[in-house]
Amino acid sequence: MPPLAGIAVTEVTRMSSFSCRVIRVLEDQGTLLVAFADDEPPQRYLLLQRALETPTDRERDLGLDRVHVSTEKTEGEGRYGGIHRVELSSVSLRLGFTAEASRELGLDESLIVDLSQAAMDTVELERALNQALAPLRVTRVD
Repeated sequence: MPPLAGIAVTEVTRMSSFSCRVIRVLEDQGTLLVAFADDEPPQRYLLLQRALETPTDRERDLGLDRVHVSTEKTEGEGRYGGIHRVELSSVSLRLGFTAEASRELGLDESLIVDLSQAAMDTVELERALNQALAPLRVTRVD
């Protein structure tokens, strides 16, 4: 008899997390930046950047029409796209990454950002995330 016969097995998702004290939403020179950091200066951070102007056909073909994601682990390099799920509550943000994105970003497949110590209106944050991550939409979970 196989060792797990009769037992339901579900896939386990690896999960990273950090506590965020600083959130910044900035629009500058045609770029939207949504930044999450543990402190100032940051040791842990997540940056989501997106060009606000309409992408060219070439940019679309290269995948540059998606959000650019970087963390302290990517040392400024990051990648375009790779987020497939976004959940926001009043106290946390949960991002789901593709396996390829999690490898490239040095993260687990899920990242939970604890927002309980950050001073940011979640309605404004949801708007900024929806804009940065389009066509992906934020799911509210509270």
